[in-house]
Amino acid sequence: MKIVIAPNSFKDSISAIEVCQIIENTIKEMDNSIEIIKIPLADGGDGTIDALHNSLGGKIRKYKTLSPKLDKNIYAPVLILDNKSVVVEIASSSGLNLLKPNERDPLKTGSYGTGLLIDKFIRIYDEIILAVGGSSTVDGGMGILDAVGFKFYNNRGKILTPIGKNLEKIHKISQPKDLNRIKGKIKILADVQNPLLGENGTAKVFSKQKGASKKGEEILARGIKHFYNITKEITGINPDFSMAGASGGIPGFLTAWLNAKVIDGGKYIIKTAGFEKKSENADIIITGEGKIDCQTIFGKLPFQIALSSKKRGIKTIALTGSYPNDNEVNLQYFDIIYPLVTYPMELQFAIKNVKSLLKTATRRALWHYI
Repeated sequence: MKIVIAPNSFKDSISAIEVCQIIENTIKEMDNSIEIIKIPLADGGDGTIDALHNSLGGKIRKYKTLSPKLDKNIYAPVLILDNKSVVVEIASSSGLNLLKPNERDPLKTGSYGTGLLIDKFIRIYDEIILAVGGSSTVDGGMGILDAVGFKFYNNRGKILTPIGKNLEKIHKISQPKDLNRIKGKIKILADVQNPLLGENGTAKVFSKQKGASKKGEEILARGIKHFYNITKEITGINPDFSMAGASGGIPGFLTAWLNAKVIDGGKYIIKTAGFEKKSENADIIITGEGKIDCQTIFGKLPFQIALSSKKRGIKTIALTGSYPNDNEVNLQYFDIIYPLVTYPMELQFAIKNVKSLLKTATRRALWHYI
């Protein structure tokens, strides 16, 4: 029997590499004769740098930048692939996981810290690969743009701090003098298919997840719409399209202002890791992430794995921290979805005990097959 382990990280708790190791150890305890292939993955969110480092090599170095609330210094990793390409991950520089639950509020956070990392390399490297999943922000990339030389002013000529609540206050935008030098260098790995505006748009879908109140969501929705109107008027480019709404609208607005290229992060990383070749003739593929819900089918990594496996007739098991009861649609794609949390427990308890919960879930999900 051949089993391929190809998970995403479990947000706020455990990396994809650790998930692979725990599942492998558990399977070996059950049957040491099984062939096991480990492929730690990501979809453009948390763990992207580790996944690309695992498949492409390169060097990971840490650089000083600013936290999502712009209130303290942090050190964030950058993957230097060669003398032409670097990978920057918003999850580790402006990510939700960098904030305590009571600190999370996309009105007060921005992508400026990620922008500072981009600014270090964009004028000397040919390509910046920007993984945008896992952000704490709904700032439309205002922070990134500010860090590389754009400035935003209100109607009194005062420079605005690049955070979510200031999007609707933008009256004037100045662009960097060397704009042509930095245009076309960013490749964005998006983790979801959501557009910028509308019911499935970035403010409507992601604001609450990132800590916004209902009033905050409305402010952010107005801000995104306002920035959309200004951007379209100045650049002549429509920043709304599939994947434009990922990470608080960063792909849409960076496409318009910096001629960024947006691609499906999951597909890119799966291809880069050689997943389909490595999983040839597999009997079972195990994937998973922290939560499988209605957003999963908008392009999250387990969904990408399930589609690939189903096409080839391979059984797919998804292990997940939680699986809301109203998501039966996902069973169209997975053979088994097994949650780590099978009885009521506090979130922090589950996070603290994720390794033992994952081991138990692996045993229970596989007992039919091993």
